[in-house]
Amino acid sequence: MAVKCKKCEKFYKNKEGANCFICGVNKHMECDVMFHSSKAKHPFTCDMTLLAIQNNHLFFICESCQDAKTNPKSNSVEYVNNELTQKLNEILKKVLQLEEKIEEKGVNTKGEKIESTQMSYAKVVKIDLKNGRSSKNINAMEKVRNSIDPQKLQASDMRSTPNGGVTFKCQVEKEQDIEAEIKKKLGSNFDVKINEQRKPSLRIYGLYDDKNLSSQTLEDMIRTQNSSLIQKTNSLYVKKVTGRKNNTNVKTIWIDCDVDVYRNLTQAKAINIGWSRCNVVDGINPMRCYKCSRYAHKGSVCNKPEECCPKCSKNHLLTNHNDEIHGEEKKCINCLDANEKFNLKMDTNHAVWDKTCKIYQLKHRKLMNSIIPEN
Repeated sequence: MAVKCKKCEKFYKNKEGANCFICGVNKHMECDVMFHSSKAKHPFTCDMTLLAIQNNHLFFICESCQDAKTNPKSNSVEYVNNELTQKLNEILKKVLQLEEKIEEKGVNTKGEKIESTQMSYAKVVKIDLKNGRSSKNINAMEKVRNSIDPQKLQASDMRSTPNGGVTFKCQVEKEQDIEAEIKKKLGSNFDVKINEQRKPSLRIYGLYDDKNLSSQTLEDMIRTQNSSLIQKTNSLYVKKVTGRKNNTNVKTIWIDCDVDVYRNLTQAKAINIGWSRCNVVDGINPMRCYKCSRYAHKGSVCNKPEECCPKCSKNHLLTNHNDEIHGEEKKCINCLDANEKFNLKMDTNHAVWDKTCKIYQLKHRKLMNSIIPEN
């Protein structure tokens, strides 16, 4: 709608005018705004000023309101000051209301840290016979099925173990409640162990850090600088930080996270930490014995009589391997065992840790399926 200017008597549209911050009356910008171009190297135009006012970067006060404020003899000075104070209070009230709404959604605008909600992971319950396989008259799987209500423990994915026991996943939070319920139903012939289900892991490398930042600081930086990939409610924990041998200021970070973060970061392939653009790769590795180089057990419980090098498959540890003595040829003991046991013809000319190893890929895929559903 066109409005007639009282000064120039021309008609102008509302978008060519601006509302006075104090009296609220729409004024013609070409007549009511004065520019001191002699004092400015690059004077503003009406269009630029109007755009700044519309975007709330500037406040426009008409000439009559300015005269009332600057003239001490005017009776309107007190009125103008009161109007200005009232409008500022209204704006402050709206800002405070907006802050309250934002903080209710988990975002803090006052610089205070809000604890992120960690996602709960299923616990893995392992039930073993106290005398192992010697207790042949007890069927652990059948005993658990007949005695324990899966709904009460929110149990799922029950499997048998090599030593005659069983494992299953449980969603009950308190370990004491889980253990008490199982012992109450099964009696004293079973040992119960409860562990947190393994979380997805990622390896982040290429961070330049000469200040030895703490794990908590690194976690905060990862969250803040990659907010499009990591939400406030996502679980993320920095478990280890190491430096390169030839340059300790270049760091590698291992993190545990939830499934959503794992998928987002592996798809992105790189994230920002500080001024560094760091690469992200899968950090999920199947358990492997440092002594015999086989999978699914630790060196502390290994029952193999001889050591086995994961690089050449000869009888020594990797720390004792010497290419000049033992040769540079690589041999994978796991592929050698599989070829002999199942009469296969898999390639064995690689180290145990090689990502192209068929046995490694099989173990890794099985572990991934247990950690990340529908992967």
